[in-house]
Amino acid sequence: MSDNQITTEQVKQWRQALENEDAIRKEAGRKIDPANCEVGVVRGSFADPYCVLPAFSDDQLDAIVASDDQLGAILAHDQLAINRFARAADSDVWVLEEHLPEATAAALQARWQAIKQAA
Repeated sequence: MSDNQITTEQVKQWRQALENEDAIRKEAGRKIDPANCEVGVVRGSFADPYCVLPAFSDDQLDAIVASDDQLGAILAHDQLAINRFARAADSDVWVLEEHLPEATAAALQARWQAIKQAA
């Protein structure tokens, strides 16, 4: 098998890695106090905001997108996004806005907006 070939098992492992990372971040998000946390805004992947996946060659990406797997569908529609993150003051785990509890994300809207206006 060449370096550019993708196996079904690899695709399953990458999809599982994304799901695991989402679960870790959602758990960390429940511990964030909006009054005492750090926030940040970065441009990055919509499909892989935590940079879990390896860098794919064009051939590898085409193979994944052509598969029937959910990961292929996600990567086929990936785009550059403005990702808004928060982390607890005593943590190094950044949590994407969509993985935060609704009330926490709502409480942080003004802080993210201030970052956008300052840019």
